[in-house]
Amino acid sequence: MKSEVEKLKSLSHGFLPLKVRKQVLKSIVLGLVGGLMGGLVSCSSVPDSGKTSQITPTPTNSPLFSSPPNQNPNNPSLGKDKLTTAKSPNSEITKSPKSPNSAAKNTVVVNIYQVDNQCNDFIAEKVDLPQNNSLDMAVAKVIEKSNINEFSLSGSKVTIDPQTAIATIDFQVASDSKRRFISLSSCEQFNLFGSLRKTLIDNPDWQIKDVRFTERGKEIIL
Repeated sequence: MKSEVEKLKSLSHGFLPLKVRKQVLKSIVLGLVGGLMGGLVSCSSVPDSGKTSQITPTPTNSPLFSSPPNQNPNNPSLGKDKLTTAKSPNSEITKSPKSPNSAAKNTVVVNIYQVDNQCNDFIAEKVDLPQNNSLDMAVAKVIEKSNINEFSLSGSKVTIDPQTAIATIDFQVASDSKRRFISLSSCEQFNLFGSLRKTLIDNPDWQIKDVRFTERGKEIIL
């Protein structure tokens, strides 16, 4: 830049007046200074490539929306298992109660008898008993209703002779019973034995003609 100024000075000395030469030199110097300043500004605005670093996003293999637990993304049907196996509260099957008519077909109405308060006659009572063992249940009902004081039985068994149509009721007196058959009064005997005989004979479905009483296989003699 200095050599160019010197050349301009040498050229201007020979051809231009002094005042003009000063103006020319001033404009040339100002132009050179402006060019230098512009170059410096442009250099300072350029980013330093050595100090800047480029940030690139790291690719990830994970999907944007993760699959819910216990679900295989490759097989969407697996995630529906819990939904399909869940039971609705209204899906439970409840058994309807048996109608009274169906229950009535398994029972039979039987008349059982007890003596009256005067111990003179029998009073009938209708009861519903299981059809398959109505006779044994009728005997048990009569014994229960007899309710003889301090006398208790541990069991009884009914057998019927099909040839003679005679029923035999075999009693078993309880070991802790304070009384025996022999100690029963005439009214108590009538209440027990008479009610059993009346009950078995007066029900035509059983076709019983007479009733005998035994204690552990031995005939009861009163």
